[in-house]
Amino acid sequence: MKDFEIRVHLATVALSSFILSFLVARTYTTFFPDYVLVGGGFHIHHFWFGIVLLAAGGWLGINFRNKDIDVAAAILYGAGGGLIVDEAGLLL
Repeated sequence: MKDFEIRVHLATVALSSFILSFLVARTYTTFFPDYVLVGGGFHIHHFWFGIVLLAAGGWLGINFRNKDIDVAAAILYGAGGGLIVDEAGLLL
């Protein structure tokens, strides 16, 4: 069995990205509530972008073993989580 490698700095990067994306999304929707993305007559909420970012970050983190890619994956994963959590009221 291989030893596990603890990479605490990636958790910090993901948490920072999460907090930043949440604050940016909350600030933007507070100051510009009427500016929305509409496609095909449907309002596209930013949690969809969050799902894409979570999937991309998770895929990168699982499939590659490179320090730079690990950091990028943590940033994408954290940002996606922040966008999804910002829409928690809508999702509930």
